[in-house]
Amino acid sequence: MLNNNEEIKIVFVGRDNDFNRGIIKWLNNNFNLLYVYFIDKNSHKIHTIFKILIKRINRLGLFHVLDELLFRLFYFLFIRPKDKHLWIKKLPKQFTAGINVECANHSTDNIHGKMELDKIRNLKPDIIFSVCTNTIFKKELFNIPKYGMFMLHEGITPEYKGLHTIIWSILKKEYKYFGYTFLKIDERLDGGSILCQNSFPDAREFGLCWGTGGHLALLHGLPDVKNSIKKLKLNNGNFQEVSQLGRIQNIYSWVTFSEFFKLFILKK
Repeated sequence: MLNNNEEIKIVFVGRDNDFNRGIIKWLNNNFNLLYVYFIDKNSHKIHTIFKILIKRINRLGLFHVLDELLFRLFYFLFIRPKDKHLWIKKLPKQFTAGINVECANHSTDNIHGKMELDKIRNLKPDIIFSVCTNTIFKKELFNIPKYGMFMLHEGITPEYKGLHTIIWSILKKEYKYFGYTFLKIDERLDGGSILCQNSFPDAREFGLCWGTGGHLALLHGLPDVKNSIKKLKLNNGNFQEVSQLGRIQNIYSWVTFSEFFKLFILKK
């Protein structure tokens, strides 16, 4: 039997924020965390946001993007203040206050660059662990670890793939999909094999405060995630995946104000 957490070697890849630093501390306390790569560091800069908006306008049209931005404005004005208050009140301090990363770490603009990939190969991790990010990972990266690369995803897949899945499940009142999924990354968007997933029993109490609720759903799943990772080692990378047979597959993106109005305001 596996009795030494240090036998499971992990590299973390994700954004540099308070919540992820809490996840990093949790990984460091339970496994052998070899290295941390912070990515998407320019995601909130004006030039990056502008590029994203232009791409979305070209793909979806100006009025659709304005509809998305209108919901963002509504959220920041009327929902986010309460969400931030709940965040501080409900989440453990480990996930709300800035803490030091107690292992080797590095910020990179290109996790798929040759230097970064060579470094990860030399580390010889059992798995790469990530939390929801804007980066689409390529096989050059997710094929490196012995057992694969795994994502902790807000929402239940395959029904709720993509972005902002927690707020979509709230708006559609499909609370059984308000939860977490721990899945293996492949070339499909959130379509990999599922190690474990579950709904969050307290989903309804958060109203539209999807930031706090979604992150608490991830924390709720950490004990199952820990057991799943240990089983990977015990079974040499093999696992009995959660069945997706016959299940509906949906991919979500940014919420629009018109969808919010139709699904939440009109149906109250």
